[in-house]
Amino acid sequence: MRYLVACISLSLTFLALSCGDSGPSEADLKAEAEAEQIELLSVELEEQIDELGSSRRELETALDSLDALFPELEQ
Repeated sequence: MRYLVACISLSLTFLALSCGDSGPSEADLKAEAEAEQIELLSVELEEQIDELGSSRRELETALDSLDALFPELEQ
């Protein structure tokens, strides 16, 4: 995902440089805004994935504790 965002950012940079004195077009500005949204979503997804991994580890630890307390119930 970061590769995609980096490619988009690089493309926007080349477009901005090729625009010359006239500045970025409306399409360039829209593409830049979309790239920023993609980056924000990417960061949010990474945070959610990390949070899920942490929750999974906590659940595994709790289950291991239960197995230690009640070994006769282990399957």
